[in-house]
Amino acid sequence: MNKNVLVILLSLSFLPTQACAFGLSLDDMYRDIVRSENDGYLPTYISNKNTIDIQIDDGDEVKKIESPKLKEGENSIVYLNNKRKEDKAKAAARRKEWQEIVNAVKKSKVSPYHFTKIQAMSDNDNPKAIELLAWMKANGVGCKQDLVSSYYLYKKASRLKVKNASKNALVVYKSLPDRTRRELSKFHN
Repeated sequence: MNKNVLVILLSLSFLPTQACAFGLSLDDMYRDIVRSENDGYLPTYISNKNTIDIQIDDGDEVKKIESPKLKEGENSIVYLNNKRKEDKAKAAARRKEWQEIVNAVKKSKVSPYHFTKIQAMSDNDNPKAIELLAWMKANGVGCKQDLVSSYYLYKKASRLKVKNASKNALVVYKSLPDRTRRELSKFHN
């Protein structure tokens, strides 16, 4: 009995160290599993991008299977970096649009579109938009001058940690008429 065990152990030591089953490498086995799960097709993330046709060996007969044709506009490959590029492009477009709005305010050429965009952004608690809208209302650029509204916007910007917003709120407060300041003081107390 010991001789049989010894013969088996010795014969196993002469087997190749590479994993093989039925003469297939691990890569071949993996590709066969993926093919069987995908109705005979290798997905594009596995197959070589340059190959058009896939051949499957079914015993003696080799079947040639055409790759499925894509509809116009359909993409079979998912590029993960495209999402990142799209996000970067959208962010760059938003920055460019914001810069155009700021430049229009600086030149006192605020269009209704610019004003509406600034108003919408400030309603969404965008600190830069709130500060810009407060400045516009304090100076009457692109809208009617409204110091009370400007004061409240600067206070809101101050709560959002905008640099110098509380100083600007104080400057606007001091420029208000005495009667309006008393009314604001009553409202806050």
